[in-house]
Amino acid sequence: LTNSRGRVLWQSFDHPTDTVVMSQSFTSGMNLTSGPYVFAVDRSGNLTLNWASAGAAPVTYFNKGYNNSFTAKKTVTLTMQTNGIVSLNDGSLVNPVVVAYSSNYAESGDMLRFLRLDSDGNFRAYSAARGSGTATEQWSAVADQCQVFGYCGNMGVCSYNRTSPVCGCPSRNFELIDASNPRSGCKRKTELQNCPGNSTMLQLDNTQFLTYPPEIAIEQFYVGITACRLNCLAARSCVGATALSDGSGLCWLKVSNFVSAYQSASLPSTSFVKVCFPGVPNPPVSTTNAWSPGTSGLHG
Repeated sequence: LTNSRGRVLWQSFDHPTDTVVMSQSFTSGMNLTSGPYVFAVDRSGNLTLNWASAGAAPVTYFNKGYNNSFTAKKTVTLTMQTNGIVSLNDGSLVNPVVVAYSSNYAESGDMLRFLRLDSDGNFRAYSAARGSGTATEQWSAVADQCQVFGYCGNMGVCSYNRTSPVCGCPSRNFELIDASNPRSGCKRKTELQNCPGNSTMLQLDNTQFLTYPPEIAIEQFYVGITACRLNCLAARSCVGATALSDGSGLCWLKVSNFVSAYQSASLPSTSFVKVCFPGVPNPPVSTTNAWSPGTSGLHG
């Protein structure tokens, strides 16, 4: 929008929603949003991805700096260049800082390129042949989709069915909130305060409850696996726990009201979820659908 003198009063490029196109300047102080997810660049040149939902504290699940020379006193600009380079500059650098090269970097052809915060919480670079109407992913900020906080909703467990992320519930003590949308999360069949008897801790092998700032400051402890499980069982506010078996001795006691989990055969960790007794594990691993959430490594 311009005034009678041609001065720009408002332009959409200054108020992006979820997308940054070629040569558009996305600066520190701006946000991209998609559902509960927010992408931003701070004045130190850090790219951040945050999850924020009503009634829960925001969680930063991606925070990466690309240059330590930014002074935090200037405006930092993120740009998708026409050759497929995603770059940062604060106006003082001779050459921009490269954040990422698109997979088809510098390839010839008439194409459109853009960056987008997708509804699954990942920030990606895309390209599309002009007029094709079809865009192809060329880079993603979070290489492992299951590391995106909240991808499978509250109490949901993310894993992979071959190469695609899939969502399920921790055990048969839970059910999907919306069976037609596995990403909606899971709910307890019986709430902990309504347990007819005692509660118990159900073991989830090779599973982590994702713990990022600021949660990590209050949920991280150094104890063994048995103490990790028992401390959560004894704590009224604790709904789950993760004991890492990577030599760090770390234990995460989940006391937040939104819990996001990741299950993979490669994860060096054991988790426990608090449920009403008796804990009812999911069916064992099948040879055709190994390590899909809710079908593996869960023990009572």
